This record gives sequence, structure tokens and C-alpha cells, in this order.
Amino acid sequence: MSSPATLDCNDDTTVFGLDTYLKHYYPDLDKSTSESLVNIFLLDSLHDIFNSVVGVSGNRLIDIGAGPCVYQFISACTKFNEIVATDLSKENQDAIQRWVNENADAFEWSQYVKYVCELEGHQNTVDREKEMRKAIQNVTYCDFSKKYPVGSSDSPLYDCVLTGFCIECIVNSQQQWVQYLNNASNLLKSGGWFVQLCMPADFYMIGDARMSCFKVDEEFVLKALKEAGFVVVKSYLTKHTSTRSYMNYEFTMVVLARKL
Repeated sequence: MSSPATLDCNDDTTVFGLDTYLKHYYPDLDKSTSESLVNIFLLDSLHDIFNSVVGVSGNRLIDIGAGPCVYQFISACTKFNEIVATDLSKENQDAIQRWVNENADAFEWSQYVKYVCELEGHQNTVDREKEMRKAIQNVTYCDFSKKYPVGSSDSPLYDCVLTGFCIECIVNSQQQWVQYLNNASNLLKSGGWFVQLCMPADFYMIGDARMSCFKVDEEFVLKALKEAGFVVVKSYLTKHTSTRSYMNYEFTMVVLARKL
């Protein structure tokens, strides 16, 4: 899952630089930057979802198009025993695996972990990172365009499917958006939870490279989930009014839904 403009479902990080991408879109949580404010909104929303009274929990969670990120698992790892992180890009998969393995060259997420721990009323970030690493039991390949983005019709289903900033980076139409939601639903148990993070934009930049996206409004995001057979339980929205030369977007949205 993964960032305000993640490259989740493609290989653009390989071409244009994973380090450049992470440093730009995941800076320190200094509230003076636009990216930090977006990331704080995401952490707050995910904290609320995984600590809400509706009981978002279970045994297995999968993230389709996680990009090179792990922040989306900080709250989730306390509610799910097994997390599967997936991405189309091998470089993104390797970035997650380096963090899980505590490699010296792994991206540093400790400030994000610290922020969530403080939301929960404690500061035990070391234990939380251990809990995250224990929960992330598999980092593997996915393809959102497939009927089953991971595995097959015979594979065990998940209690929760999460996807962040992925669909808008790879679809070309509203019909395709709904189809990709249907593909995600095929991995989910009946009654299972679906969490979507999205920031539909016309484009975003990685360094000097301009990447295309598919832009929709917030009403369509909710409508598409319903068309794909989900019931929307709760949504979180933050508007963006300032102009950014590196990304054209108007809102960030986090939605909790449930499969009928």
C-alpha cells in the first residue's frame, strides 16, 4: 500500500529511482510539508480502521500493490496474524524484504512507527517493528489485471484485502477500475474486509519523469466499490487545494468496505 503517489503496480521505480521516490513521497513527518500532512492523514485513518469498534481483524491480510512501503502494516499487524505484501515490481518487493530482514540499506520507517505508537498511547516502537516483521510472512508478485491477482481459484481466501494508490496508476477507464476491484474481491472471504487508499490524479512526478494516472472524483470511488459488490462501512477524505508541480490531485481518500 502505499504512498501519496506510489508506483505500486508497475516498474517505474526501477526506471526512475526507488530512492528518489521514497525520499520525496515519504519524508520525515514534519507537518510543514504537503507529503507529511498526507502521510499523517493516512496513518490516522488506518489507525482508526484497525482500532475501530467494527472489529477489523482476522487471520490473514494481503496488500495488493504494496509498492516499497510498510507503513500500512503498522496498525494492521496488531489485528492480523499473517500479512502478505505483494507488488508487480521486483525492486519494490526487494525494498520490503530488506526492511523485514533489517538490512542496513533498507528505508527507515521508524518515525512512522513511532507516530502510530503514540496514537495508541505508548512509545514501544522497537516491539512494534518486531511485530510487523513477524507478521509479514511473505513478499511476492501480484498482477492486478488478473482475475486472481495472487494465486488462483484454489488458493486460500483472505480475511482482509488492502490496496493503496495502485488502481489509479494502472487503469484507463471507470469500467476497468471496477473490474480491478472485482479481481481484488476474488481473494477475499465472504464478509471479509476491504481497505482502499486512493489519490486519483492526472499525473505525478518522480524526479523529471512524468507518470500518467486515471483521475476520478470521490463519488465514483464509493460507487465503484458498490458496483464491485462491497458495502462501504466508513470513508475518510481530505481535500487538497494548493497546486503542486509534481502531482495533480484534489483529494486523498481511505475507504473501509466489506464484501457482501
